[in-house]
Amino acid sequence: MSGEAAQRVRLSIRGVTKTFSGDGRTTAVLRDIDLEVSDQEFVSVIGVSGAGKSTLLGVIAGMTPADAGAVYHDGVLVTGPGPERGVIFQQYAVFPWLTVRQNIEFGLTLKRGKRPRAERRAIADRYIALMGLQGFEDAWPKTLSGGMKQRVAIARAYAVDPEILLMDEPFGALDAQTRDFMQEALHEMMGRDKRTVVFVTHSVEEALFLSNRVVILAGRPARVQEILEVPLPFPRVRAMKLTPEFAQLRRRVEDLLHHDHTAGSGSSGAGTHGDDAAPLTERSMGAA
Repeated sequence: MSGEAAQRVRLSIRGVTKTFSGDGRTTAVLRDIDLEVSDQEFVSVIGVSGAGKSTLLGVIAGMTPADAGAVYHDGVLVTGPGPERGVIFQQYAVFPWLTVRQNIEFGLTLKRGKRPRAERRAIADRYIALMGLQGFEDAWPKTLSGGMKQRVAIARAYAVDPEILLMDEPFGALDAQTRDFMQEALHEMMGRDKRTVVFVTHSVEEALFLSNRVVILAGRPARVQEILEVPLPFPRVRAMKLTPEFAQLRRRVEDLLHHDHTAGSGSSGAGTHGDDAAPLTERSMGAA
């Protein structure tokens, strides 16, 4: 990121608190979350299962109302979902009745962001190339692997030109080899088409490889335990994961997560409404 971009705050989260009620009980999930995300910054959010990661992403997306606190996008209060915040889900959120090209063009056919046919095709061609989908333009989702379906979902999210991308464990269901490939593909995409990203993950390695900063959530209810700068240079390559510097960062995050897991293992009434057991979906978040 340039120095100027790094100073511009795109997303401001101030004192966000969230509690869920049901089945005769109340579960506090988030408490007093404060975070600022700069323009073109990639920020990962990590925590133990049930730590509130996906709930926080839902609040940022405007789909989950906070009980207290607020989220601001470029200084404007977020009161609901909007096209300036694109969401990529853990599930393969592609339309099975549309081809790869039609999926990518879908948001460009809606009234809110409708583009002429030639422009739609040009935009789709660009992201088909960026995500390595050439030759599959007319393929149906049922013929694609899980990794390819996620590439289609990422291309579709990029195509409508959101200012911020919110990703809820987009590679969580993939095998290890495909996950590594998708991390590299996303990293290359970010290098060519920079966006502001908030990325939820369970993987310490993934968070460190992709991010400028990693936010560690801890406690019941969750608070920001630490925000870790990742001082590794860009562009990043897979070999960096084997360096002593990377290993030191990984141990630091893992120690924090282990301490939180140990401290919370005896907690009662926490996590039963946990976000990680029910990640964001198109159904839970609407037509985002």
